[in-house]
Amino acid sequence: MADPLLTIDEATEAWPGFGDLSATRQASLIDGAAGLLENICGRTFGLDAYTEVYRPVRSRIVRTKSYPIVSLDRLACDWSEVCQISNAGSTASRATVTVTDTGLTFAATVSGVTTTAVLAFASYPTVGSLGTAIGSLGNGWAATVTGTWSTWATADLFIERGTFGALPRYHSLWAYTRDLSEYIPDFENGTIELRESFALGYRFPDRKWAGDPRRGGVLVQYHGGYATANVPGEIKEACRIAVKAMAERSRSTGIYKSEALGARSWTLADLPQGVGGLVRDLVGNFIRWESV
Repeated sequence: MADPLLTIDEATEAWPGFGDLSATRQASLIDGAAGLLENICGRTFGLDAYTEVYRPVRSRIVRTKSYPIVSLDRLACDWSEVCQISNAGSTASRATVTVTDTGLTFAATVSGVTTTAVLAFASYPTVGSLGTAIGSLGNGWAATVTGTWSTWATADLFIERGTFGALPRYHSLWAYTRDLSEYIPDFENGTIELRESFALGYRFPDRKWAGDPRRGGVLVQYHGGYATANVPGEIKEACRIAVKAMAERSRSTGIYKSEALGARSWTLADLPQGVGGLVRDLVGNFIRWESV
C-alpha cells in the first residue's frame, strides 16, 4: 500500500477538526485527497512497489507511472511461454485454470460434477516442479514445460489474473525471460532510456507478418514515489486543502464520487468553487504532461 501524503498530525495542524474524526474517516479523506491530486497530475505520489509493462514503439523511452524512482528492481524483455496446461486427457465437458498472484486453481466438470484442486506457487519454486505437480493431480490434468524453462522460478512468472480454458486447447504460463543490461535511468523524472534491442511485437503497415504484441513489451519492476516525510511541501499543502474541502462538502451535500485503481479505492467529493483552482495551482509543477 502506498505511503500516505499526510500524517494525522500534519492534517490536524492545518485543520483542528480533523482530529475529531474517526481513524477510518481520516484515512479515507487522506486517500481521497491523494487520488484527487493524482488524477490532476497524471501520476502517483505515495511510495509503493510497482510492476508495469510498456511497449515502446516510436520511442526508446519508458516513463514510469510513479516517480521519483527509489529503486529499479528489474527491467526485462523477451516474453516467453514457459509452460502449457491442459485437460485434454479426460472426459471433462469443461476445464479451467484460475490464475491468482499466489497460485493456480484447477476445475474440471465431468458428468455435471466439478472437481477442484489448488496449487500454491510458494510450494513449487520452479516451473518444472509446478509442472510435475500439475501432472500428479489426475483427472486428466497435464503440463508441458516448454524450452529450457524447467528451472525458471515460479516467483518470476508474469501473472495474468483470470480464469482460462484448458479444454480443448491449453492455457500458457508466461514470463519475461531476459534482463536488460543496457539502459540509462533518470530516477528523479521517472524515465528510462533503452539502449539495447528486443523482440518486435507489432506489425509494420507495409508487412504481412505480425507478432504477439506482448513480445515487444518491457517489464519494469520498481519502487517509486515519495515516503510520507519526503512529500514536497506543495503536495502536502494541496492535500490539506483538499481534505478539509472534501469533508466540508460531504457535510453540506453528502455528494460523493467513488473511484478505484487496482486494489486501491477512495471516495471523492467535488471541491467547493475556487478551491479546485488553488489545488491545481499548488501542484502545477508536478503535472506529467508527457504521454506514457
